[in-house]
Amino acid sequence: MSQPLEASAEALVRQLEQQQRSIEQSMLSAGRVTATATSPDHSVTVALNHLGHITELTFAGGKYRSMAPGELSRVITDTIARARNDLLDQLSGAYLRDAPASLDVRAVMSGNFDVAKVMRDMVEEGVATHDSTFARFKTMRDGDAGSGDRR
Repeated sequence: MSQPLEASAEALVRQLEQQQRSIEQSMLSAGRVTATATSPDHSVTVALNHLGHITELTFAGGKYRSMAPGELSRVITDTIARARNDLLDQLSGAYLRDAPASLDVRAVMSGNFDVAKVMRDMVEEGVATHDSTFARFKTMRDGDAGSGDRR
């Protein structure tokens, strides 16, 4: 491998290691994220963990006792939805700050995303973000391929 190509490869490995450390830190931070929401009438409060699982459902006062079942159900589900939106906002800021801009956090959290598209976007964004390193690496690789220089 030529010296410039080797230096570029080492730079890419360092960048990858730095990104890996950043992702690990983000994952640790995300594991501590929680969200809480209270209904507008303060009759229901919902707490969620970082996975979106309900960890607490509290009924305040006695108003919930006089609600029709459909109304109580709506208040509970709306409050859960507000807590989940808050959770997604927090996770998108902490957990996925290094993710490609095109990544839809809500789609990822709900499982409605195309993994292949995400990977393509990450590669394209990585090339754009680290243009000089990747371009230099590609140029040297393509140049070395034609020279027959194999070390």
